[in-house]
Amino acid sequence: ATGRDALDWDAAKSFAHALCADMADERPDRYLVKMTKALRGGRIFDGTGAPAREGTLLIERNRVARVLPASSMEAPASARVIDVAGRTVLPGLIDLHTHLDYAYAESPEATDAAGALRAVEKLRFYIESGITSVR
Repeated sequence: ATGRDALDWDAAKSFAHALCADMADERPDRYLVKMTKALRGGRIFDGTGAPAREGTLLIERNRVARVLPASSMEAPASARVIDVAGRTVLPGLIDLHTHLDYAYAESPEATDAAGALRAVEKLRFYIESGITSVR
C-alpha cells in the first residue's frame, strides 16, 4: 500500500512490543480478570460425553471453578451473576485448520502488515463465534 493507507510495519511492531512490555512491567495482574462470575440457569454442556444438564457454572479468574446444580445458591456473594436461562453454555471451540492471513478476493493486498490486520479481524470473528483457540 502507498499513500495515506500505508502501514509502517516496523512502527506497528515497535508499538505492539512497547505496549506488551508496559503491560508486563507495570502491573501484570491488572490485565487479568479477577472477578468471579456465576452463569446461572443455563444448560451446561461440558464436552465429556455426558448429556447437557441444567446448572450454574462458576468462573474464577477466567477458569471454570465448579459446576453447581441448578438449585444451588453456593455462588460467592461477590460473584457477578449472569442469567443464562434458555441458553447453552459450552467450552470454547478449537479450530485446528485455519489460515488467518489469507486475503479475501475483494482485498488481495499481500503485504505482511495487511496479513496481520486480516488475522486480527478473523480472530475477533472467531472469538465472537465461540472459537477460543486456533492452530
